[in-house]
Amino acid sequence: MAERPATQGTAAAASRSVEVALVDPSGALSTLSYAVPDTLSFAIRRGSAVSVPLGARRVTGIVLGPARSDPGLRLKPLGAHLPELDVPSELLDLAVWSARYYRAPLGVLLRTVVPPPVRRMRRRRVRPTGVAMPADAAPTLPIDDAPGGTLGERILARLPAAGLDLRQLEEELGAGTMAALRTLRRRGLVVIEDVAVEHRATRRAVRALPRSEPPPELARAARQAAVWAFLAERAPHALPVAELEERLPGATRAIAALLARGLVEEVDADAAVAVASAAEVAGAGPRDVPGATARVARPEQDAAIAAIGDARGTFATFLLHGVTGSGKTEVYLRAARDARDAGLGVLILVPEIGLTPQLVAEATRRFPGETAVLHSAMSGPERWHGWREVAAGRRPVVIGARSAVFAPLPRLGLVVVDEEHDAAYKQEESPRYNARDLAVMRAKLVGCPVVLASATPSLESHHAASQGRYRLLELPARVNDAPLPEVELIDLRAQTPSAGVAGGPARGPRGANGPPPEPSPLSPPLEAALVENYRSGDQSLLFLNRRGFARFVQCEACGHVETCPSCSVSLTVHRALRIAACHHCGYARRPATSCPGCGALLSARGFGTEQVEASVRALLPAARVARLDRDTATSPGHLRATIDAWRHGELDVLVGTQMVAKGHDAPGVTLIGVVLADSSLHFPDFRASERTFQLLAQVAGRAGRGAKAGRVLVQTRQPDHPSLVAATRHDYASFARTELRLREELGYPPFGRLARIVVEGAAEEVERLAAAIARRLEAAADRLDAAERPVVLGPAPAPLERLRGRERRQLLIKAHDTRAMAQILAIATVERLAPRGSTLRVVVDVDPISML
Repeated sequence: MAERPATQGTAAAASRSVEVALVDPSGALSTLSYAVPDTLSFAIRRGSAVSVPLGARRVTGIVLGPARSDPGLRLKPLGAHLPELDVPSELLDLAVWSARYYRAPLGVLLRTVVPPPVRRMRRRRVRPTGVAMPADAAPTLPIDDAPGGTLGERILARLPAAGLDLRQLEEELGAGTMAALRTLRRRGLVVIEDVAVEHRATRRAVRALPRSEPPPELARAARQAAVWAFLAERAPHALPVAELEERLPGATRAIAALLARGLVEEVDADAAVAVASAAEVAGAGPRDVPGATARVARPEQDAAIAAIGDARGTFATFLLHGVTGSGKTEVYLRAARDARDAGLGVLILVPEIGLTPQLVAEATRRFPGETAVLHSAMSGPERWHGWREVAAGRRPVVIGARSAVFAPLPRLGLVVVDEEHDAAYKQEESPRYNARDLAVMRAKLVGCPVVLASATPSLESHHAASQGRYRLLELPARVNDAPLPEVELIDLRAQTPSAGVAGGPARGPRGANGPPPEPSPLSPPLEAALVENYRSGDQSLLFLNRRGFARFVQCEACGHVETCPSCSVSLTVHRALRIAACHHCGYARRPATSCPGCGALLSARGFGTEQVEASVRALLPAARVARLDRDTATSPGHLRATIDAWRHGELDVLVGTQMVAKGHDAPGVTLIGVVLADSSLHFPDFRASERTFQLLAQVAGRAGRGAKAGRVLVQTRQPDHPSLVAATRHDYASFARTELRLREELGYPPFGRLARIVVEGAAEEVERLAAAIARRLEAAADRLDAAERPVVLGPAPAPLERLRGRERRQLLIKAHDTRAMAQILAIATVERLAPRGSTLRVVVDVDPISML
């Protein structure tokens, strides 16, 4: 972290100076030294949030401690203290550790810790001091020939006693305003100050009250219906009235009528939905689920709860490993209840907040008025209000996605990471932290227990438990004593071959002159099982972790494949949207029907969830079928409505990607079909087998959670693959033994540490810089002891060789332990090698999850 004193402009003697980490949008600067004015000397401490000058701007910074600069330097003074944003000491320690470990600028990391600044908080106000202008002062002020006297006189005449926004004043009086204000300030006639957030006027906002269908009384009120529908789609979030008026002209008048009808409610725009009740998060309130089991703790659950409770007040890491449906959520919610009874805060992390409405609803039911939901999809004002509520101790139970690991909970007593194996905990943009690992570090800094819960723990966590570093808590049976579902592999090699697409029999004959018929991705055994399950009145789930209709289109004559012009990937066909799209850069166009090279017909290859849905509808025309993937889950309202209908038996078949495998409990599901288990096995990633096993186990766990037994059919062309065989037996232990043995031979985690370095830019420049980085890393490795010398692999083309028009090369560092990895990265500092002003980009990813 570079440090330099802030000495530009007016300086002040640094009798006391502090080092300030800048929450800088560019991330180019890390820390600067500032003088502490006498007026702030008693308010400033480590973790204090301050407004500081940075050139012509004012930016937010966090005080790290006393400055290490020369005491004789004259430094720019701190602008103002922003107590609402003060960062607790252990949270600042976590941020500093994270920035160092993940090789991220501290300023970039602090953008995650501190909530997005509310726009008005950054504005500055000009206020008159009440001192009369001396008679001889006016001529020295900047002169404006316009009527009304000098510019300085006009400023003083314009300012009310309460002051005026600086930007508004500049807009009204034009050029020269700032220069005149500086002169007025030097003469003690005005004060220029930051406006505290608490002083902002409340903005009007409205949100729709819970309701499943459009109100009939709006049938003849088109404008009111449009406004209500817009708000209902956004529910439970609120929208400022001013924004609604911009989007839907005339909305202000419609809102008055909707308020009178009791269809919407008015709230403070900045406070809207920063915290959530069960009704807000889960829809109109969680309905009773048919077949749901009573929450009676089993002996192994009681033992786990007691173990967590016994560790209160000390740091301890628990791995809560239980089969799907074994009551892991009940264990950590009861442990949370015990922590709250002791007056302590609770932090619960989930992979994706939108996919866990049941957990949020249950937590808010158990902790009414105490639960906050924090995640990055919330608007700036919402996140700010939620952050403030948590920091003040008014919401001591926080549920959130990975960024919630930085929630400013006072007196933190328990940390929970649900589905700890999930790759969503790793942030793929800077700062590239893993929230699971930061949760463990935060618990260590605070001195409280942390619970990592999963039915399929990551091999890193499993190995830590086997080595005694984590304490293992096991839940081997489902809470209702229901058996785990029977899993059967369907060997697609033995099924009737399809024309053009692997996966099942073709639907109908080939036309004489037209394209080949679309094949079905469903094998005959899976089709028969779907028909039988539908006739018995039970629900079915079809899983394929690939959205779209066809994975690519290919010329039958010359083999040409339609690819993205900016990325080295094929275009995925989305029939419903009538586009061929790249899922990496967003490029899209109308699908081609003939080959640009030879003119022959293009045929669909591979399949996605859209094609699976079409096959189900053709197979079961009367069934209630829905699809849940990123193409259909376009809003929280639609996602919530689909899951709610699914849980309550209002759908017969649900087709989806991994979104359907996370945390959803539908007791009526008795059949699950995995359409193609091979799709995740052959990624260029050493974790491919682990992810495949985890996905299959998680998806299979959705079946048989009610009164009836479940059945899982897995279509594959590799029925002998170890991860698939272990998944059919629900045998995590044997899978872990086999996979860990391979990892140990190769030195991959958890038997070593990895860092991935990716260089992006123009091809020739990328080659040169990647080679220079390799030499720099080799030289750094030579400075370490031979026993701990890391291995540098590459440079080589990245698996995704071109992305968004930029060529990519990658290097891989394999180190024995964390210490060796930190040493080589600290010595090489490769993240600084990209020439300033160039388009080259160097990405350092410590503990990578994705190798693409």
